[in-house]
Amino acid sequence: MKRPWQVWLVFGVCVVAAAAALVMLTRQALQANRLRLTAQADAELEQRVSLALWRMDTELAPLVANEIVRPASAYRPRESTATVATAPNSPPDVAQQQVESPFQQQALQATVQMPVPDHNAPRTVEPPPYVLLQFEARPDGSWHSPQLAEAIYPSLPNGPPSTTRLDELAHSIGLPQLLAKLPSAALPSAADIGSNWIAQNSAKSPAEYNEFAIQNQLQFFEGNREEMEQSALPSKSAGKGAAPSKGKSADLEQRNLRYQAAAQQNLLNQQQAWPYAASQSGNEPSLADEQVGVTRPIWLGDRLVLVRRVGFNGETTVQGCWLDWPLLKTRLLAETADLLPNADLVAVREESPADPARMLAGLPVRLVVPVAAVGAELPSTLQWSLGMAWGAMALAALAAAALLAGVMALSERRAAFVSSVTHELRTPLTTFRMYAEMLARGMVPDAERRQEYLLTLQREAERLTLLVENVLAYARLERGRKPSADDRVTLGELLDRIGPRLASRAAQAHMQCDVQIEPSADGQELTTDQNVVEQILFNLVDNAAKYARDATDRRIHVEVSREGSWVRLAVRDHGPGIEQSRWSGPMRAFGKTAEQSAESAPGVGLGLALCRRLAKQLGGRLEIAAAVDGGATVMLMLPVE
Repeated sequence: MKRPWQVWLVFGVCVVAAAAALVMLTRQALQANRLRLTAQADAELEQRVSLALWRMDTELAPLVANEIVRPASAYRPRESTATVATAPNSPPDVAQQQVESPFQQQALQATVQMPVPDHNAPRTVEPPPYVLLQFEARPDGSWHSPQLAEAIYPSLPNGPPSTTRLDELAHSIGLPQLLAKLPSAALPSAADIGSNWIAQNSAKSPAEYNEFAIQNQLQFFEGNREEMEQSALPSKSAGKGAAPSKGKSADLEQRNLRYQAAAQQNLLNQQQAWPYAASQSGNEPSLADEQVGVTRPIWLGDRLVLVRRVGFNGETTVQGCWLDWPLLKTRLLAETADLLPNADLVAVREESPADPARMLAGLPVRLVVPVAAVGAELPSTLQWSLGMAWGAMALAALAAAALLAGVMALSERRAAFVSSVTHELRTPLTTFRMYAEMLARGMVPDAERRQEYLLTLQREAERLTLLVENVLAYARLERGRKPSADDRVTLGELLDRIGPRLASRAAQAHMQCDVQIEPSADGQELTTDQNVVEQILFNLVDNAAKYARDATDRRIHVEVSREGSWVRLAVRDHGPGIEQSRWSGPMRAFGKTAEQSAESAPGVGLGLALCRRLAKQLGGRLEIAAAVDGGATVMLMLPVE
């Protein structure tokens, strides 16, 4: 590739390819970083959600478990009620167990309220905590509640409700619709456990009865595990459309087992005392033939109720409680405010499947967590890595471009140097060869002509010497070798030394060198390099002799003066001058081609560029200006100190 555009084209293609590869790597790094941040955020969110669900289910477990095993009589209106403890010799009841919060304590204490006759007590009772109403729906269409003295007989299933909660609930759904929503599994009754105990055991100790009752409870819950999970705890059935992971399903199973354990313990605490007390008195208790079904939470519009079927004397009723969902929701969200401050609990209907991993185990409720933006901020390490990679890429491209431009410029200068120097050497060498052959063969018999030829050979030799000196001086500057600048000399002495050589060069061009020095500058001393100053002035006079050879005024002025802390050595001619574009900008060495040399004056374009660099090395500067009366003025400014 000999043309510059070809070199730059290949370089551009390489830079574009490297940038494209770096762009792909950057995109991959950003994508991997976003995926990593998303995975971390999802994992952290799942941990928070799991912990929040465990907290909520822990708070709900006593309330739901109590309603599951609450005796059927607790849901019926009674003429009088009172609260008594269990038999004196019974084991500690649930209210005396260790609980985790005041909310659970209130729910557990409500379980041990057993109705006994008391003619002085009121006819209505307060519902348990977080329960608005307890009710029983009977086959004759009547609705009863221990919180109301009178029953409700709705005329139409969805007729206009009255002001009472029981009437509102009775008009929202009928008994057949309730029964269709309830499972058929029934809890083991106290009568069954007690009868089996009395029939199969002769010893009547509390420890033996407790062990017997526990085994009965475990057999029941193990035998009805699937129906309990799918019906009594609806999160399994509500999430059939979802596909949770194995870990999420295991978490839900564990929370379901917690509810079953709470239900077992509550049922055991209520049933374990009476057979032992009855056996001690020798009288078998009167056992009601009741079959209490598994309790299931369902939504009736915006009402959350816990309902179950109860078989009594051949009839099936529905018993349950209307939960105070707004108050309960506030309590549950308060428990998880530190984990999920913006979370919410929404109802899960039977017709709308949901992810079981986000549902509570005891209620058809789903935890909703707002999705936060993930990956908006890059980690500092990735930022610095990508920035350094792109910075290194840009610096490498700039360095390669600068190096390539320098190499190409050097190649151009080398080609120009070879072209100009070859042309510059060809003329004197041709003259040397021709005149030398003529003199050697005796072809110039005239002594005057021989002297003229010898002077011509001398001028050409000096021309070659000046060219070689300039090239060698420029090469020394390129290698970083500076002038010594340790000669102590006055301006008068300096001009006396170099004046004859300057006059000789002007005489060769049939011109006159006029040296003028101000009296104040004649004795001024300088610390400089005399040879370098001589080389600069000789080059300036040589340029004036070449470019002003056709001028009318054939004088070359060398003027020396003092300007403050500077000494000015000016070379002025009366020729065409120097174009402003050349002396106002940087001067390129060897910037003159052979064609330009043929059109103007011979040379390689090194003189002014070399003089400027040499002046700078001496601590001075080279200034060029147009003369007032025509021509050009080149000034060498050297510091006095």
